[in-house]
Amino acid sequence: MEDEKLLKPKEAAEILNVSPVTIRYWLRTGKLPGVKVSNMWRVRKSDLKKMIFDVNQPWQEHKK
Repeated sequence: MEDEKLLKPKEAAEILNVSPVTIRYWLRTGKLPGVKVSNMWRVRKSDLKKMIFDVNQPWQEHKK
């Protein structure tokens, strides 16, 4: 159940070494699945892991 921990955008950004603004943009555009709790975004740790290990994710296209 550890992977179901909900992370704040800042925590997710630290893991991916990107800006929290980038995380919120990915959440709004659907590039990263998230959960809205009231008016605050949260990211499931399992979804973050999927994004890290899925080489076909759109967020990685600029690195090719």
